[in-house]
Amino acid sequence: MNTGIVFLLIATMLLTSSPGKATPLPSREKLDSLVNEKAYQPARHYLQLHLDHHVSNQQWDSLATCLYLTGKINAELYGTPKGIKEAEKVIRMMKDNNASALALHNALIDFMHFLDEYAMVQKSYEVTLKAADIARSTPGFSVLETANTLYFLGAGALALGKFQDARMHFSKALSYYLKDTLASVNRLPDAYNAMGAMMWSETRLDSAQYFFDKSAKAIRNTDKDSLEKSYLTAIAMSNMGLIQQSMGRVSAAIQTFEESLRLYNHVILNSDDDNLVFRSMNNRLKALTSLAAIQNDLGNYQLSHVFLLSVYELQQAISPPGDPGIFRSIINLGESEMSLREYDRARQNFQKALHQIAETPGEHIYWKA
Repeated sequence: MNTGIVFLLIATMLLTSSPGKATPLPSREKLDSLVNEKAYQPARHYLQLHLDHHVSNQQWDSLATCLYLTGKINAELYGTPKGIKEAEKVIRMMKDNNASALALHNALIDFMHFLDEYAMVQKSYEVTLKAADIARSTPGFSVLETANTLYFLGAGALALGKFQDARMHFSKALSYYLKDTLASVNRLPDAYNAMGAMMWSETRLDSAQYFFDKSAKAIRNTDKDSLEKSYLTAIAMSNMGLIQQSMGRVSAAIQTFEESLRLYNHVILNSDDDNLVFRSMNNRLKALTSLAAIQNDLGNYQLSHVFLLSVYELQQAISPPGDPGIFRSIINLGESEMSLREYDRARQNFQKALHQIAETPGEHIYWKA
């Protein structure tokens, strides 16, 4: 008999004869692999095995590790509302069985990530508020985790256009990061950057420049590799370009955006980190869009249109169907064609964008308007 089968039989006998012991947990690697392959039907089976295992063994905290996949798998199979409903069931089960505050917090953060992925902006913000309440009210809760949650809360408020709330949350996040600069060394650049963005939105340009400079300096102290630092520096430079543009220093802004593009391209060409490359590609599009806006303001409508056409083509290349970035780039193209007085092409692109918005899950009221 195969020794592997003998081992399995012995393990089964031991578990059967000892009902007080935990049953074996199915492979998480298999579940993750199926999701990555978009094989959601078999993935649902493996997910249910995990859920059943944790419930039967009363491992209520461990249910948090299944939260994101519960939402995603059900959303892909049956639609976003079903994904939300099933994820909420897991959280409710954790609460009813007195899961720890940390586990509930982590489950809510994973729920937030799921909701963000499906563009459920308002719901995501509400969930993050609950996670922040847990972080701030639980004695001994990690300073870093509290800061991260407040940062997520700021990002959620910003996505909803709640700029005063966003500034308040980002400011509180920064204050928490500064309580433990050693643990927060890799998060401080983002926190300073967020505050700079808030100052810029309020046209407080000197304050914005102060925070963006702090962000650029904080990047040097991170323990990230040279390509990650290049990526972060490119983001800081893009933000400085926006400040320069707002101050009327157009030539300096163009040079700054071009340097940020050089850094993004350097990362894209040399990094083996797929996630870093993807983020660089996405942010490269923002820098190109900013250059297009400058050229449009200068009256160089044709050059602006060339930049925006590149953004649209690159966006299509890296984005899955239904990504909001696609219809945003189409709208920008339409506005560019309005400047060129190519009204028929502009109308076609606006109609195309409306069609894309209608087929994209989530709340996109601003872009539809």
